[in-house]
Amino acid sequence: IPGTGYLELARAAADRGDALAIRDLSFLSPLVVAEGEERAVLVRLAAEPGDSWRFEVSSRAAGAPDDEEWQLHAQAR
Repeated sequence: IPGTGYLELARAAADRGDALAIRDLSFLSPLVVAEGEERAVLVRLAAEPGDSWRFEVSSRAAGAPDDEEWQLHAQAR
């Protein structure tokens, strides 16, 4: 996923009609899916104090056991 793809995921997850400000964006690792591979992608929004939210994009192999860790790719406020 290109970097702008993470921003689109944040916008879609927030599902707001008004302006959305993204701060402290960090790209931690690329989200690469090889040909023939499937990955589960998790988009998390968590409320923070005040009127802000934390945003994270993680992935893991599709069909992975529930105890397998998610790999964090991007995060922002």
